Amino acid sequence: MHIEDYHVFFFDLDGLLIDTEPLFYRAFLEACAEASLEIPWDFPTYYRYSSLGREQFSRELVLQFPQAGGCLAKIFERRYQIYEASLVHGVPPLMPGVEEFLERLSFLERPLGVVTNSPGEAVMRLRREHAVFKLFSFWVTRECYSRPKPYGDSYRYAYQRFAFEGARIVGFEDSLKGLRALASIPATMVAVSPLAILSQETYPEFASREFFFYTSFCELMQQCGVQKKL
Repeated sequence: MHIEDYHVFFFDLDGLLIDTEPLFYRAFLEACAEASLEIPWDFPTYYRYSSLGREQFSRELVLQFPQAGGCLAKIFERRYQIYEASLVHGVPPLMPGVEEFLERLSFLERPLGVVTNSPGEAVMRLRREHAVFKLFSFWVTRECYSRPKPYGDSYRYAYQRFAFEGARIVGFEDSLKGLRALASIPATMVAVSPLAILSQETYPEFASREFFFYTSFCELMQQCGVQKKL
């Protein structure tokens, strides 16, 4: 499959393009501690649950720690506040291979856009610090749609606004919640994650879709080669 075959490119942000997930993890632990909750999850455990979406994450948290049930809203509110405050001390780096891959795509002169659960204010801080984000022609942030991923509202909004008749769409995601949201539109699905095996064998719900999985953008580009193939 050739990259040149696609007309519009959709990308998730957190965990796919930029390494924000460890910051969210530390913010979550701090928010729980403020609520007098000791949650002994390591980062892989936290990531596994958070990648399912807030509703399933909340159910798992309360199932394992029933005392969390009365303060979920506060935990999520504080997690975001603590995360946002941490950006004052510096934004996290891009994920490996992201800058090179985006620069390669820019030569095609086709629309590249971000579709994220993050609010616009937090996104602006990241955009200011990473010049390569100027290559994106549109940003769909949390204010643009009703329900977050894994619901498909974000991608349906992006598809209606930025796709055009006859366009072939490809979307890149790093989490199960993101892939489930992406599945709501007619797009080739590309999973890129060093933390989870996101394959059609692992998740047969995507068996009917054109679907690719890579552990990093570096691996993706190695398979692209000089002919720019996915």
